[in-house]
Amino acid sequence: MEQFLLFFHKGEFRIIAAFIVAFAVTAWAIPIVIRTAIKKNLFAYPNGRTVHNKAIPTLGGLGIYSGLLVAKLLCVDFQNIPEFQFLIAGTIIIFMIGLKDDILLISWQKKLVGQLTAAIIIIILGNMRITNFYGLLGIHEIPYIVSVLFTIFVIIVIVNCLNLIDGIDGLAAGLAIVITATFGAFFLINRQVEYSVQCAALIGALLPFWAYNVYGNKNKIFMGDTGSLVIGFFIAMLVIKFCQANLDTTIAYPVQSAPAVAFGILMIPLYDTLRVFVSRMLSNGSPFKADKNHIHHILLRLGYSHLKSTIILVLVSIFFIILSFFLQDIGMTKLITVLIVLGAIFTTYLIHLNNIIKKKEKS
Repeated sequence: MEQFLLFFHKGEFRIIAAFIVAFAVTAWAIPIVIRTAIKKNLFAYPNGRTVHNKAIPTLGGLGIYSGLLVAKLLCVDFQNIPEFQFLIAGTIIIFMIGLKDDILLISWQKKLVGQLTAAIIIIILGNMRITNFYGLLGIHEIPYIVSVLFTIFVIIVIVNCLNLIDGIDGLAAGLAIVITATFGAFFLINRQVEYSVQCAALIGALLPFWAYNVYGNKNKIFMGDTGSLVIGFFIAMLVIKFCQANLDTTIAYPVQSAPAVAFGILMIPLYDTLRVFVSRMLSNGSPFKADKNHIHHILLRLGYSHLKSTIILVLVSIFFIILSFFLQDIGMTKLITVLIVLGAIFTTYLIHLNNIIKKKEKS
């Protein structure tokens, strides 16, 4: 038994174990959630903002969170990550907010209060916050209060970006898998094992859901806000940890311009949300009013299926991730500029193709 415990504490084993546990728990939980959702009439119904044409069971996030939480509690060594209890507390709050919204619907103000509460817990109590701008606009270390406020802003933005990108089958989960795998690889090669374990747990929890979400027919399920908010909150924590870890130049493989690289890793959800918000404001509308102008909606109008649209955007995301790491030495400002320009070129091209199709249809 003692030899087994020593083996269990090896990071590589716990990473594999976290993936397997999360996968198994989620694969077991999702069919139960689907049957319960059908029995209790918990569906996402078609409306003017959605792209599905029939009622689909929601609460897939319940299965995802079950696998993630069980795997983290079993496989993470709490002694090596003192902020862990605050991460769990913050995630539970986010989970409950998403769950209530999926079942009863709540106002955006109440959701924002829940997100702010969770953010404050991990920032103030867990002391997880961004403390340095890495020379962006000539700014390096920032005062405590600025650090707290900026980190709250980052968390709220990332949480809601992942929520907004969840518009077609497999997209939010697919992007989250790629994003989490990237951060997990970074933490692994730099021997920050506890965060690699958590990344493996999320990937393990997402894969069974992705299969049901994309290939399910009678057993299709959506993740709902329960899933997208929890995933967004978890990824926000990874971004903060990634930015802070790279301030330590003694780690094996530090990343230059870490915040800009993090922006590149999350390029698709972040840039798409920024583009849509700006577009709505330029049209004299509310930036928070839902529409069908997200990048996945454009791909659907070009004739691509949900799966093909998801694959395209996941591949584009991988391209931006590779590019960000490759150009990390050019500096924060230049790298962010390059990413935004390339993002603009990509979306403008898709919009141009969409306009051509519209003209042909009218003629």
